[in-house]
Amino acid sequence: MESFKQIRTVSSFIFVLTIGTMLSVHVLASELDQTKTVSIQTPTPCHIVEKIEQPKVYLISATEQCVQMIGLLQITISATYNKVQVYIDGKFWQEQEVETINLGDVSGLLDQSHEIENSLMLPPSRFKKEATEKAETLTQFFSSETYQGRLREETDRLKREVFNLPLEDFPQPEDAGSETGQREYLSQSERIYIFISSAMPIRTLRNYAADLDHLGDPNVSMVMRGFIGGMKHVKPTLDFVSRLIVKDPACRVKEEQCPAHRINLQIDPLLFRKYKIARVPALVYVPSLSSQDQQASEGLDEVPPHTTLYGDASLEYLIETLHRNNKRESLNQMLKSFTGD
Repeated sequence: MESFKQIRTVSSFIFVLTIGTMLSVHVLASELDQTKTVSIQTPTPCHIVEKIEQPKVYLISATEQCVQMIGLLQITISATYNKVQVYIDGKFWQEQEVETINLGDVSGLLDQSHEIENSLMLPPSRFKKEATEKAETLTQFFSSETYQGRLREETDRLKREVFNLPLEDFPQPEDAGSETGQREYLSQSERIYIFISSAMPIRTLRNYAADLDHLGDPNVSMVMRGFIGGMKHVKPTLDFVSRLIVKDPACRVKEEQCPAHRINLQIDPLLFRKYKIARVPALVYVPSLSSQDQQASEGLDEVPPHTTLYGDASLEYLIETLHRNNKRESLNQMLKSFTGD
């Protein structure tokens, strides 16, 4: 059984390499009529084409429930266009670049992946027992009061040193509903986690920071897997956080007091493991979370029912997608804060 899982993992990895990256659009050009067949990405496999006004492509959402994963949809456009602009239900979603690929190469890679799946047999690791013991030890250490205390101290120090402001000027969960401007759209048991990394485009990260500042909900937070370069190297994380939440990118953080977006930012590898986050950005919505220890990581609890969305899309669009599938009033109110309804 272990070998079967490993084989499936290898096959899946090769399949991901075959279809390409998140924002790519694969094209087969036709030299006869100067058009090309384009496979564009869609938020779900159930979206369909409403109309095409080149280079704009209008899609409409499916009325039925649909699995939350990126889909592919083929359209035909003029060969002169190198990009398409995709709209969902009349709203701009994203711009996708056109890339020409060789379908023969794709077919060859698929055949190769099937050959590997049928023939590859990985031996069991002799380090499995030792690795399991070390993982359990690491989990116990991470959940210990000593480590959690150090993590809180590092978080507070980041806030002080990046913007040279007293800690009370930063939003804290207990400040919700007070003069700090925080509001609670989600209930105490609901969570929205936005999983990020320093490798993401800074523009995307700043958009998330501005949206979180706009919402002001203590139960919506961004999550990093760990400190950049490890906990011994704090400066890279300081620089990253300052670039992420500063309102004016031209403001000299180390020389002056810079206005910053108020966000909740967690550094918690256990949350990545708990929700099996394989790539970023990713958004996880938890309708009901039962956390036993408010001071410990929420990644230590059992995995609750949740929804995971992947893709570089606006927070408004992601929340709209969640509301369409969950029909929660909290998500509806959160969505209205964006639309002004």
